[in-house]
Amino acid sequence: VAAEIERIQQSAKKEGTTAKIILVGHSAGGWLARAAVGYGSDASQGDDVQIDIDNILGIVTLGSPHIPCPKGCVDITGGALRIVHDKFPGAFFKDRMFYVSAAGSALNVEPESAMPHPYIPSPRNPTAATVTSRHLSMESDDQRQPRSGNDHSLLLAYQSYKLLSGQGHHKGDGIVPLPLAHLEGSNLQITLDNVCHTAMHLQQQQQQQGRQHNPAVESCWYGSAEIVHQWFQPILDNILPSMMQHQ
Repeated sequence: VAAEIERIQQSAKKEGTTAKIILVGHSAGGWLARAAVGYGSDASQGDDVQIDIDNILGIVTLGSPHIPCPKGCVDITGGALRIVHDKFPGAFFKDRMFYVSAAGSALNVEPESAMPHPYIPSPRNPTAATVTSRHLSMESDDQRQPRSGNDHSLLLAYQSYKLLSGQGHHKGDGIVPLPLAHLEGSNLQITLDNVCHTAMHLQQQQQQQGRQHNPAVESCWYGSAEIVHQWFQPILDNILPSMMQHQ
């Protein structure tokens, strides 16, 4: 991360300008971005300081777990997330940069006695952002396509949610549950309705339903063109203007 930041800075200098950098991290990349900035700018490291924090405009995390699993659970990060959580909790550098956490809510795993058929987005169903204070929710209209039958993706979601949080009954993106994906203290917490952790989840759903390949449905993950603007546009509209006023 430090090397890439330096490369961008040097490139900007050659063009006679300066660059402020937004770090965008998906999945583990989100909390690793927090770790990179935290440790890379830690003055206690002496000569090892590699990141000038003033060059970082903000950190955006997409489907990233920010809270370590409860003690007693198997920590798939080997304790690394817990260290980051303890040393640089929440929006640790909020006074010097912005934080935005975006989380998908495509798969809701409820107790078996009350579990309804989950839904996947219809290709004809655009989503629209509604802004409420510091929390944004991406809500869709009524046209949704119900899934039927035993769904392997629900089982995968349950196992992943439980592994990460100690509790399998959550709503999330199929890998990371919502409570873990919204970073405490973020300038914005964005919930993306019907967005999965990766395109692979949507491909699996189509295969399980015996449906034909549908790129429009498969594209509903954080990095697809029609989803990117739903988490990046609020940054342009709500975060950057206020930061420019304070500079």
